[in-house]
Amino acid sequence: MYGLGVNRLGATSARGGRVPESLFASGEEGAWYDPSDLSTMFQNSDGTGAPVVDSPVGYIADKSGNGNHAIQATSSKRPTLKQDGALYYLEFEGAQGLATFFPVDFTGTDEVTVSAGITKDTLDTAVIAELSGNVTGNVGTFRLAAISTASGLYRFQSRGDGTAIAANASPFGVGTNVLTGIGDISGPECTIRVDGTQEASVTTTQGAGNYGNKTLNIGARSNATSLFLDGRIYGLIIRGATCTATELADLESYMTARLTALEGGDSDSGDSGTSVPPSPPSPSPTPANNLTLYSSDGVPWVDSNDVIVTDSSVGLSAADISTKLSSV
Repeated sequence: MYGLGVNRLGATSARGGRVPESLFASGEEGAWYDPSDLSTMFQNSDGTGAPVVDSPVGYIADKSGNGNHAIQATSSKRPTLKQDGALYYLEFEGAQGLATFFPVDFTGTDEVTVSAGITKDTLDTAVIAELSGNVTGNVGTFRLAAISTASGLYRFQSRGDGTAIAANASPFGVGTNVLTGIGDISGPECTIRVDGTQEASVTTTQGAGNYGNKTLNIGARSNATSLFLDGRIYGLIIRGATCTATELADLESYMTARLTALEGGDSDSGDSGTSVPPSPPSPSPTPANNLTLYSSDGVPWVDSNDVIVTDSSVGLSAADISTKLSSV
């Protein structure tokens, strides 16, 4: 199983540096999904089965350190892991989508930043990321989506206890883009950015209050029941805070790199149709007594500061820790 917070402290990515980790360094709520990090994905929703190119993905771990792992228990609704050169992505086609195993608790903030690297293949209305089953039917929610129009439109919506406010970016037909939505309930602000450029920002009141403690849906609405994305997700980051100008530029640069084949990527390459299990990391030079422990799936579950990280929701127990320590 994938331990809570494994990649938060020790990972270094040649594609965009350590930017995503810094976004959660002060304990911000949220999630970070990275299909190019093969060690975060499994075929089955219980976190078993190494990822296989051209096969379904039923579990993708949250790298933010918040434990907001996303799953799909129904095998026919799972997206497919795909490879294009040095790039990996999740392909959504038809009635497919992911949802967090537990609700994501944004009740401590009224600010959010959502950034995604995507390709959309049709002009149909589709959810990219949505907190709750329906942004217009629930308070304290947000949604990043593609909307069906003749020319293609991207939309970010945000709401407190008032009406959901929408910021629209058009025309954007089929193709590949980096999308960023920014919400601030008390600001108020609802902004949509495409490829690093602000396309629209709305300051109409969203009501009051913070965002809610609700399920996060990815690639479709309400655990893959409607508004299906026909396209690809290369990366998705949701942060329960707004970003400084520098953080925003770095975030969008990182996400752009997820769409571009760069040398020295941080994931193992693999041939189509073959299993690509995670490789053990290189020994850390400090501290000298650093231990690297692995679960039965071959995934490291101790961070670079010798703090054993565990998450009872994914099956790591005190007994597991004792057994693994005794075998080191």
